[in-house]
Amino acid sequence: MQKEELLKKYLEGRSTPREEKELYRLLLQDNTAEQYRHVSYELWQKFGDHADLPAVRSQKMYAHIEAATGQQPGRHIHIWRYAAVASVILLLSATLFFLHFGDNTVHLSTAYAEKQEATLPDGSTVLLNANSELSYQDDWTESGIREVWLEGEAYFRVSKVSSKSGTPVKFVVHAQDLDIQVLGTAFNVQSTSEEVQVVLSEGSVRLANPTAQIEMDMEPGQLVAYSVQNQQAELRRVKTKHFSAWKEGRYVFEGLTLSEISEVLLHNYDKVVNIKGEALKQRRISATIPSTDLQVVLAVIKEAMKVEIIQQGDTIIIK
Repeated sequence: MQKEELLKKYLEGRSTPREEKELYRLLLQDNTAEQYRHVSYELWQKFGDHADLPAVRSQKMYAHIEAATGQQPGRHIHIWRYAAVASVILLLSATLFFLHFGDNTVHLSTAYAEKQEATLPDGSTVLLNANSELSYQDDWTESGIREVWLEGEAYFRVSKVSSKSGTPVKFVVHAQDLDIQVLGTAFNVQSTSEEVQVVLSEGSVRLANPTAQIEMDMEPGQLVAYSVQNQQAELRRVKTKHFSAWKEGRYVFEGLTLSEISEVLLHNYDKVVNIKGEALKQRRISATIPSTDLQVVLAVIKEAMKVEIIQQGDTIIIK
């Protein structure tokens, strides 16, 4: 993704932690004042008039501009937008890292075949599946919003929280360019670069992507599969317990193709699966398998599907 695209997503509050790290790295390469001015002007020409910044991010940028320059950015909205865009470029080496990777940011990550449970600042809980990352600020009481950024898979049980005025405080999971908004509920999210999948167990959830003009309300027992590339969302009813069985150390495969199961093995165990033959890729299996041991998973697949399985390092051959 180009630098301009990454910065635009950052300004709009849609960037993932990995994208912000990449933006930080790219902009640090432009380490002269002339390069900063050039990029700043170019970005302003492209989308400065449309930089509708989230309130919390705007306030933090405002404070950093004032601290760095000794002057207020100005009241005129166009001047403020330009100052916001320019400040990200001119002060990024100091502020972007501070805002998103400083002492007040919590990062959780899991290795392959590992799970991790955590309690969030509001008392909500999250269970992170293998090969996943979760980031959030630890100052939710100050920001007035509960936000987390997810890459991978996690199961959330969200507590209901109200502000001092009695207004419910939203909990938002940012997964790629999709926002998952809840008040108090339990749901599973799997976020990859290709697809975001949300399965609702309890309560209610609203999915939103303003750019793609998507806004959907979910009910318990529903799954939404959102295509990152096409920005299309598909909703269907499912048995939700099958999609969160990994929490108890089980996989529930209900009519999954061998090709779909290979994606599970890649994500959770970092094993590339080479399936010999198109017909074999489409063969389906229904089974409940312990997920704590890869060898048990492979043994069940081998017996149930009557196939040969060969392991060569990090590659699994099925034929």
